[in-house]
Parts: sequence; C-alpha cells; structure tokens
Amino acid sequence: ICIASTKFGTQKLPFLKTFLKSLSFKWVISVLSYANTCIFCIFCVFFIGNTRVYAEDEFDIQDGVLISYNGVSAQVIVPDGVDKIGNNAFFENTVITSVSIPNSAVSIGDYAFSGCLNLNEVLMPQSVIDIYKNAFENCANLKDIIIPESVLRIDNSAFKGCEGLETLFIPDNVTTIGIDAFSGCLNLTISCYENSFAHLYAELYGLDYIFVTNDSSGDFLIANNVLIKYLGTHIDVFIPSEVTAVGGNAFLNCDFVKTITFQSEI
Repeated sequence: ICIASTKFGTQKLPFLKTFLKSLSFKWVISVLSYANTCIFCIFCVFFIGNTRVYAEDEFDIQDGVLISYNGVSAQVIVPDGVDKIGNNAFFENTVITSVSIPNSAVSIGDYAFSGCLNLNEVLMPQSVIDIYKNAFENCANLKDIIIPESVLRIDNSAFKGCEGLETLFIPDNVTTIGIDAFSGCLNLTISCYENSFAHLYAELYGLDYIFVTNDSSGDFLIANNVLIKYLGTHIDVFIPSEVTAVGGNAFLNCDFVKTITFQSEI
C-alpha cells in the first residue's frame, strides 16, 4: 500500500503521527525532507488471518479473470475471488515453482501455464470444471497432479510435453479428454477407475494406467497400495494398513485434518 507523495507542512505532522498509530499492521516509513516539506511513502505487506494481501500490481485481474501474474515470487497463491485463470496468464513464466488456485476458480484457460519449466506443484481445488487446451503444456518439472472430482473436461494438449509427469489421477466425472492431452508424457501412469472414460482413453491411446479403488470406509482412494486421495471428513485420520506410500497431493484441501496415524510402515 502506498500513500504517495503527500505534502504536509511541519505543523501538520502530529496529525500524521496519530494516523500512523491507529494502523493495526507493521509499517515502514521512508522520509525524504525538502526544507518545509516531507514526502511520506508507506510500503506495507500484512496478513489478515490466512489471507495474504497482495501488492496492487502483482496480479492483473479483470472481471474475475486472472489476466496475468506480474510478481516475482516462486510460490504463488492466486487471490480468492478469481473465477478463471485466463489464457496465457502464466505463459512461459520460468520463475514459479508452485501455484495454489482458489476455490472460486472454475476454469484454467488456454496456455495458462504453458512453458512454466520449473513448475512442480499445482494445488487445484474442487471448484475447477474445465482445463482448456495446452493449459500445462511443456511443464517439464510437473511430476504428479490430482484432477479434482469437479472436473468434466481436459482439453486438447492440456498436459502435452510434461516429460516429468509420473502420476495423474483422473476421476470418473471427466467425460471429455482432448486429442494429444498427454502426448509426450513419457513417464506417465494414469490412475483411474475401471471402465471410466479415462480408462477407455488410456487404452485407446496406449497410455499406461492403473485402477484405483476405494477402501471399505469410502474415505481413501488407493492404487497399488499408494494413497492417492483422502476423501473423508474426519479430523483424526487412520491410514489403512494396506497403504505403503502416500501420494504428494493426497491431503490436498484437507486443512481440517489434525492428526494422521499410519497402521503400517511407510
């Protein structure tokens, strides 16, 4: 936040001092004095609860669409209220390594993260419905990602050229997967339900796949003894004894969980 180049006579300073004391966040003041004039610039970064307040020019957001990211942070938390990650929003950004998409977002646009060579983690919420064409094309360091149950469409070339992508869970709600969606994903194994659209797609295009199953409680999504996703609502979680490994995003959006107990050696 910047109070820019405001002119005060020296007799007015007590008023500004009172104003500054009323602020509830940490502040830094840079004062440049020119005779009887003071120029005050206040630069603040503060937090309210868990919500980050961003610099005004860090995100270009128009009518709920994230047009572009102009920040320099490698770990990006997209602000709440964004409805769509716009076309080319992060195109060929080689700085970012992780992105957290808010629960308000319903789609990820064309080429949104295309060419983000160092991107290795994407936290995608249960609100996303559409992943449009070339959205994650050539994200070479993206290794595993969970497609939320809300997603219906994975468009053409969405993950094309993601050479490092090893595991990808596709829920049975997905009914559209475009041409070349996973072309060039040389190390990819798709996790999916038997007879789902993803299963049929994998067979049609000769992709490696494994079937996921739900445990008896319905709280755990498991594939080859790997916990792919926790689906429950308990704050104290007891991992089934059959689980010998836990996927990277298994507890994505599970902030309510307080304790996790393993019943077998991991």
